[in-house]
Amino acid sequence: MSRKILILTSKTGGGHISLAEALRGRLEPEYTIEIVDPQSRFFHWHYRMVSRYALWLWAVDFRLSDTPRGALLMHRLFTLTVAKALSALLDRVQP
Repeated sequence: MSRKILILTSKTGGGHISLAEALRGRLEPEYTIEIVDPQSRFFHWHYRMVSRYALWLWAVDFRLSDTPRGALLMHRLFTLTVAKALSALLDRVQP
């Protein structure tokens, strides 16, 4: 039985998927690799719309999350959106 690695990534540009695929290329066949983006469709929609059409909102998002308190709040909100699916993913893959 080969050992499993779960790579969590983001389909938001910036080379995240390319890096995950490069890691897969280096680690297979020694490991079974699964690459998953655990983020919700809303997250992708928000990212795509804000980064293309509302850079002012991007700046607001950044300012709101650029303090320890703001970052913790954003982290908690993000956790609410992915916790259930991520837990199910971990149960399924068992990395």
